[in-house]
Amino acid sequence: MLRDPMVHALAAKLIESSLRQRVIAHNIANSETPRFKAFQLAFDKTPGIDGLVTGLPLTRTHGAHLPGHDFDALAAATGARLVRDKSTSMRNDGNNVDLDRELADLAANQLYSASITTLLNKRFDGYARIIAGRAG
Repeated sequence: MLRDPMVHALAAKLIESSLRQRVIAHNIANSETPRFKAFQLAFDKTPGIDGLVTGLPLTRTHGAHLPGHDFDALAAATGARLVRDKSTSMRNDGNNVDLDRELADLAANQLYSASITTLLNKRFDGYARIIAGRAG
């Protein structure tokens, strides 16, 4: 089950979706910041499985912080890179965050993530049936 290439591919897609969520949230949070230029997530390759298996620890600065993953390390494992659009401006102060576009991207990303989660759940449900001897 843990060596299932489909599970690893879907996990890579969930990480991709998580990275995209962070970039969108960052853009929305800075929609009123003067001279802020929006970021987009671009992928140079298909998300890799190798980088996902090893685990990528995040350095915690306080004992109460939850463990997580480092954005740069996750991006490298999935082939993602941040691209900043410096050519446009939505407002006179130089900010180019299009809030309508960001909210639409956010909704699309949430649907994408939910779809991948559903596929993973069905895959694991199939394994649970096999383990329980109820295949089919």
